[in-house]
Amino acid sequence: MTRDTLERIRSLAGEWVRQLNMDLDLADGAAPDAMRAFHDHATRLTRAGVRVTAIVLLLLTLLAWPTDLLVFPTGSDGIDLLADWRLSTLGLCVVVLAGLRASHYLAQRPFPLALVAFTLSMGGTGYLMARLGGLESPLTYGVYTVPLMTVLLIVDLPRRAVAAVLMVVAYFVCFFATEPATLARPEAVTPIVWAVASAIAAVAVGHVVYLLLRANYLQHRALDDMRRRLEGRVAEQTEQLRDLARNLASVQEEERVRIAREIHDELGQTLTGLRMELENLEGASGHDAIDRPRLAEGFARAGALLTSLHDAVGAVLNALRPRLLDSYGLIAAVEALARDLERKADLACAVSCGLDEEALSQEQCIALYRVVQEALTNVARHAHARNVWISLDVDDRDASIEIRDDGVGFDPEAAAARGRFGMVGIRERARLVGGSCTVDSGPARGTCIRIRFPYPADVPAA
Repeated sequence: MTRDTLERIRSLAGEWVRQLNMDLDLADGAAPDAMRAFHDHATRLTRAGVRVTAIVLLLLTLLAWPTDLLVFPTGSDGIDLLADWRLSTLGLCVVVLAGLRASHYLAQRPFPLALVAFTLSMGGTGYLMARLGGLESPLTYGVYTVPLMTVLLIVDLPRRAVAAVLMVVAYFVCFFATEPATLARPEAVTPIVWAVASAIAAVAVGHVVYLLLRANYLQHRALDDMRRRLEGRVAEQTEQLRDLARNLASVQEEERVRIAREIHDELGQTLTGLRMELENLEGASGHDAIDRPRLAEGFARAGALLTSLHDAVGAVLNALRPRLLDSYGLIAAVEALARDLERKADLACAVSCGLDEEALSQEQCIALYRVVQEALTNVARHAHARNVWISLDVDDRDASIEIRDDGVGFDPEAAAARGRFGMVGIRERARLVGGSCTVDSGPARGTCIRIRFPYPADVPAA
């Protein structure tokens, strides 16, 4: 045997070992429903294997019948024995095929039918071999390949071993029962050893086939389950993106309406008042006798209107882009949100920071600011809380921002099912900074929103 052949055998054996190890891992991790599904699949394959075996035996028996005349003369005992054996084999094959087709019980349990049929076939073959010359007949050694039929049975190792043992035992019981004298001869050990060896080979090959088929089935099922989960996730994410798009359009329109209302109500009224004051001042200054107190009062009112105009413009600009975030950074902007919440919602809001905001990018600062803004808006609208805690911390290579309150809480799953866009927006902003969002809440136990995102390892915590 050449070295290349040995290498190919080793490679094939190694691949089989890897496949078997994969099969064991898959089988150990498979859910009960997956194993039940494989059992049903194996039953279908076994039924097909029994049917194929019966058809092949039937055809071989019919096609090889004329060759009996080449071995035994016409009218001899041998030709009659072979004819009886072939007829019984044909009848057994027909019974098996009819049973699989007509009986639902047998179709669902093909292994017992195969076990009985194989055992009867081997017993009849043992009787035939004993009558046709016993140990001296060359036909005796041809039956040792018959246990290989069990390879077509897709069953577990115990049942496969039972099938092989019963076939060998049935053959030799009928063989030696027909010719008891051969049992005392030394050469009787040879066919027994050959039969046992062929049965062991059949069991080993059949079991490897069974394991490989099981691994293939479980792997395909796992891939199908993964594909369905991914399709469901994609569908869920797609629907969520559609909701976000609809909500974004709605929010943009509401923001435009709000800004237009503020411009109309605040800026419009202020500009109208300022124009009237300027007209009054123009009228007062047009007389020969200048009324200085009136002019001073008019200028004071005009200055107040300009201050109000400046504040209104600042409020509109701050809604579009927070000035504190650009001027003083994320921490100052978050503290400003906290103070604004305390003033508007009459609650206590504490802010703590344990990270260096200089390590954060502008995109991260904006996204985190909006997360805090949205979370505090939800607290003010829905939480009925008395205390809110905002913390920014560093843990190894990750940073986190946490917004926690002692309010009434809510069911996150129910909120997601109702399409609470605030939480969806928070999660999407967390993804924008490469992080993740977790929400821990429940009725009467407050809410904790935590965003974790990558943080540069070379920047020390403050």
